[in-house]
Amino acid sequence: MTLTPELTTGLVAICSAFVGALPSLISNFLSRKADDKKHMRELIMKIAAENWRFIADNSKAIYPFEHYMIHTALMCDLAFSDKPITEDRVKEHIAMVALIMKSLSEHALSASKITHPNL
Repeated sequence: MTLTPELTTGLVAICSAFVGALPSLISNFLSRKADDKKHMRELIMKIAAENWRFIADNSKAIYPFEHYMIHTALMCDLAFSDKPITEDRVKEHIAMVALIMKSLSEHALSASKITHPNL
């Protein structure tokens, strides 16, 4: 098959269109990914704030806000991951979350003793 001038012109036009559109496609993809992350962060912050407010209204002992934020983020990772939610996966995830929350609680207690030595 020989390339005629018309066919060559058509191929060049198609390739040029593809090369011209490629940066736009990549930019749109990255922008959408960043928007999804931002939306997830906003959702986590709203849920964590509601949990913190509920516990603050109904309990005398509450953890710092960042505990609720981290816990919510970790649980959202489980809920919104692409992997299927199974009993074993949930148990493993909750065990990991429990260890993290224990470390945060120990830190909060030690920080409060530094701030308030009488505690």
